[in-house]
Amino acid sequence: TYSMLYLEDPYPYDGAVRKDVGIGDVNVESIDSRSKYDNTLIYSRKFFQDTQVNGLSTFDLLSYKDVSDKYGIIKGLEELGNVLVIICSEGVLTAYVGATEYTDVSGNINVVKSTDPIGYVRPHSERYGTVLKESILNNGKYIYFFDLYNGCVVRKAYNGLYPISGSISMDSNVYNYKMRGFFKELADSLIASIYSTSPDHFYNGRVYFGYDSYYENLYVTFVDKITSTNNITLIFNENRNRWVCRY
Repeated sequence: TYSMLYLEDPYPYDGAVRKDVGIGDVNVESIDSRSKYDNTLIYSRKFFQDTQVNGLSTFDLLSYKDVSDKYGIIKGLEELGNVLVIICSEGVLTAYVGATEYTDVSGNINVVKSTDPIGYVRPHSERYGTVLKESILNNGKYIYFFDLYNGCVVRKAYNGLYPISGSISMDSNVYNYKMRGFFKELADSLIASIYSTSPDHFYNGRVYFGYDSYYENLYVTFVDKITSTNNITLIFNENRNRWVCRY
């Protein structure tokens, strides 16, 4: 028989003798040392480039932000301008980096500088997300990902979050990217392959994104290990704002 021992040394790699906490030892229990943070953003101290100040290996107890479980599991973090984009399986949230928001007595939202690296976390009203983290791509101007359960390719820009398949209304304009039915049918078929053996076998189906900055093409590749007819690549051209090719 054996028992699990928890390491309570705050600096386990400094070369000093470590202390393992046994069942019979008198010690103050640290709950945080045993906690698993599923939907928490934990950040270190600051790093200053071209100096000897490097706090990347030091994490303070209160240096974290919680994300509500109603948005699903965090699948990716991307930076877009001065905003941190938090992509979850059932939603997308944003937070200012080094700034935060507050609402004044008149109801106006203001952005002010903050010493907190991650400011107020604001969820998008559109409920798009992804369980396929390989599909998340950031080209510096947009963030793309594939929403498997809504069956669409989603583009995150500075002015919002919207799919680039089907017809959408934005800024008093209507944009028709077409391909809505095609992506929905393809997503449903991919879901069937993923769950064909047992739940959560996502290695049966993957979606990979790539971007060609010269031609401004977005490449979307579907890999299905069960149904080979789903193994295709499609190309979206940003200049033409259209799906232009299929391989």
